[in-house]
Amino acid sequence: RGRATPAARKWAREHGLSLHEIRGSGPRGRIHVEDVRRHLEEQKKQSAPQARSTAQTERTALSGMRKTIAERMQQSWTQVPHVTLHVEADVQKLIALRQELLPTVERKTGLRLSYTELILKATAVALREHPEVNVTFDGNEVVSGEDVHIGLAVSQEQGLLVPVIRHVDRLGLAELTETSK
Repeated sequence: RGRATPAARKWAREHGLSLHEIRGSGPRGRIHVEDVRRHLEEQKKQSAPQARSTAQTERTALSGMRKTIAERMQQSWTQVPHVTLHVEADVQKLIALRQELLPTVERKTGLRLSYTELILKATAVALREHPEVNVTFDGNEVVSGEDVHIGLAVSQEQGLLVPVIRHVDRLGLAELTETSK
């Protein structure tokens, strides 16, 4: 894997590029976002003559859920500050905890406890312990949240949905499993 900034990695991943295809301009060849942009522009220039002569363009009006998804994604991208953080963690205790709780949650709900519910619960506990992170911006104000609500991205055939699970910090793992499923 090539040396790259987190933002450059994200751009490359979002555009389906391998970092090995991109020449970095940073120290020791480190790849920056500008390098990814330049690579994409070069690809467009190379494929532009072929695309004009052979590609058919089809436009389909958005409606219903797909339109709502597109609007919400655009709104999120333009109105919410974005932070990317990459962290490695030893999850052996998480794996053991899931194995231990699996029969109890399954007996109560008829559903299998997944890592998703455990991560949701850990996130809710962290937000409760660090309320300065559980904030939103409204114009020039920071609004502190009393409640811990978490959006869970779910891929569906119709597109990406992000239902909000409310009061995650107050839910037990059985309730959280039922709600998230």
